[in-house]
Amino acid sequence: MIIRHATTNDLNLLHRVERECFAKDAYTLKQIAFLLEDPNSLSLVALVNEKVVGFIIGQIHDSSGMRIGHVCTLDVVTKYRRKGIGCQLLTKLERLFKEENVKDCFLEVDVENVGALSLYRKHEYTELARLKNYYSKGVDGVRLKKRLAT
Repeated sequence: MIIRHATTNDLNLLHRVERECFAKDAYTLKQIAFLLEDPNSLSLVALVNEKVVGFIIGQIHDSSGMRIGHVCTLDVVTKYRRKGIGCQLLTKLERLFKEENVKDCFLEVDVENVGALSLYRKHEYTELARLKNYYSKGVDGVRLKKRLAT
């Protein structure tokens, strides 16, 4: 597996993976394009045999003089899940965040996405809040946080 920075040339493939992973709650093509072009975003793509099998996009924001990271989306195609790809993408993004002096990383996840919750807990993310109807009516989310720097 190879992890490299994503580019706008990857847009259609990333959107296809996003739709496979999140169906009705997927980011739109325009939203992914915005994130890929945003200078405050970091985007990585995972390739196996030159085929896109996953990606991660995070953003950096300044808040009260502190740099904050936010994982916007982490996607791995179904066939390649439970092979460590999501873990490697998240680890690499966190490393890039640290290089940019990000102190805390946040993300949101569907409370019923057991696989994702397990991955994030394994990476020492802790629950901050339950988000009622975050994804859609009747689909709650949970906000998680990880301290990246002391």
